[in-house]
Parts: sequence; structure tokens; C-alpha cells
Amino acid sequence: FKQNHVMKHRLWHRVVLAYLLCCGSVLAAQLAVHVEALSNLNGRIEGDLRINRPGALTLNGSASISGRLQVPGTPEIRINGPRPLPPVVEGTGAATPSGRRITLNGQAAVNSIEIRSDAMSLPVVPAPGTPTGTRSVALNTSLDALGDPQTLRNLTLNSNAGERRLPAGRYGQITLNSNTRLRLGVAGAVEPSLVELQGLTLNSSARIELDGPVILRVRNSIVFNGQATVGKETSPAWLRVEIQSGGVTLNGQAVVYGAVIAPSGQVVVNGGTRIEGKVQAAGVVLNGNGLVRYRQTGDGTVEPPAPVAPAAVAASYSLDQGGETSFVLASATTEPPVAVLFQARCETLKESSWSPRV
Repeated sequence: FKQNHVMKHRLWHRVVLAYLLCCGSVLAAQLAVHVEALSNLNGRIEGDLRINRPGALTLNGSASISGRLQVPGTPEIRINGPRPLPPVVEGTGAATPSGRRITLNGQAAVNSIEIRSDAMSLPVVPAPGTPTGTRSVALNTSLDALGDPQTLRNLTLNSNAGERRLPAGRYGQITLNSNTRLRLGVAGAVEPSLVELQGLTLNSSARIELDGPVILRVRNSIVFNGQATVGKETSPAWLRVEIQSGGVTLNGQAVVYGAVIAPSGQVVVNGGTRIEGKVQAAGVVLNGNGLVRYRQTGDGTVEPPAPVAPAAVAASYSLDQGGETSFVLASATTEPPVAVLFQARCETLKESSWSPRV
């Protein structure tokens, strides 16, 4: 850095701080949530959040994003509260639209914000195949027989039905109640078992447990209630839940270990529930302390967003008579190049609002 003789000593330290914030917040890609549109966030995301469509966004209460918030265009950023602006980086997408606002209220926090972020297409979920079975079965005790799965259409497991297993196949509505368990997947398999359903509901501590990788493809919306658990905690990469038409709602203390894909619906993560894996959906609602935590590996470890090694940075600044200073920190080594503009005053960083200038 070259220090202009008119710069005050305190301001110089703030430049160094801005540099450290910038370089320490360029994160490895850990996309926890990817949605078409989002207007409010009230829960927690551990990882990155990418939004495809431009629009106003408000983070309320104790909402937090531990990774990058990636948005299209060039929004205004407003901080309501006595705290510094998070680092802001520019992607390679279009600068338009502009004028939309990102607002952080209360204790809401974001690790960094990436503007001019290009939209990415959501996955396409094909329609599940039509089930060929004709039997509707309700099991009430562990002695009740399931029968031939090839002729099964609808299945309900009630409180004392215990644990049952279903092979890959096409089924209708599956309902699990009161501590019952359904096992899916093949131990030692490399290719996932495809289980296609018309509907799925889990209640009161019911569980779907996995012996191997599984694609759970469902036609209509899914509801997980009251401490329901889906997937394997130590192998979230084994499970991919796909909803062709609709979304997913988690209530109580429900947990999903895996990827949740709902390109035409909303994923609702209510207080006390969590998804450990990733979400790709038309929209997401996180309420209370609802959590989506990025999980990449299948060994049960959580990989929190981690900074990469600092890149070489060149800095330029200008000081006007009013004491307001604009800093442009430009990385010379990252691909693509990253530029960050900070505004500060000689005594304190400006905290009320920020708009990027190129």
C-alpha cells in the first residue's frame, strides 16, 4: 500500500482491516441454499446462499449466512445497527438491475456479499413413474405382514409396526407414524436405489434409514413432523430427495440428512428443524432457529466455509475535502479478478448504507 500523506493514522489502520476482511472472506464454493427468489430470511444458513432473481431482501432478527450471499445486479446494501458493512465483492455478471435493496436488521449477519452474480439453473426433476401395485396396506404390529412389495401401492406404518424394508420401485402414498422405521437402499451399492412415490409423510419420530445411496423421487409435497428423521447422519451424500411438483415442510424437530431438490416449490424449515446437506428450490422459508447446514462429504464431518489464502492486492484511494474516502481493493491473482469498494471516514467506517461504484 502507498500511504498518501494526507491520510490520518487511524484511517490507515482501517484500510488494512478492510484488506484483511476482503482477502479472508473469499470462500470456497459451499452452496447450502440455491433458490429462484427470496425476500426474507429469518433462520440460519451455514454455507453460501445464491439467489437467481433480483429483488429486495431483508434479513431479520438473528438470521445469519456464514458464507457468501450471492445476488444478481448491483443492489444497495443497508445496515440497520451499529456494526460494519460485510465485505462486498463483484462477480462477472451484469451490473443491472440496480436500486434494489439488501437490508440487515437486528443482529442479522452475513460473512460476505457477492453482487453481479450470474443465475444458475435449478435441477429438473422428472415425474415419478406410475405405481403398478394395487394393494393399500396398513401395518399396526410387528407381526403384520407386508406382502410382496411388487404388488404394493400405498403403505401406512402405525405405532407398533416396527421396522420395514422397501426395495427400489414405484409406490403410491407412504405414511410413517409414531417411531416406525422404513429402510431403503442397498448396502455396498455404488449406484443409488430409485424409490418413486406419489406422496410421503412422516410423523412423531418416524424415520427413513439408509443402507446405501438413495434417490427418493416424490410427485407431491412432503411433510416431516415431530422429530422425524430422514437419511443417515454420517452419510448425507447418500440421500437425494426430489419433489416434482410441490415442496417440503419440516416441523417440530425434524431433520433431513441429504440434498432436497424442489424446483417448483418451497422448502419450509421451521424453528427447531434442520437440513444437513443442501437445498435447491424455487423458494425457501427459514423460521426461528431453522437451519440449513452445508454438508459435502459422507463421513459425518461438517465443512464450514473457510477462507482461502490471501491474494495479492493492489489498493487505490482518493480523499476529498469532506473527509469521506473511497477505497478500491482489487485482487491481481484471483480468477476471475475480484474488486471491492469500501467507503470510510477518517475516524469511523460508514455503517448506514453502501452502494458500489465501479
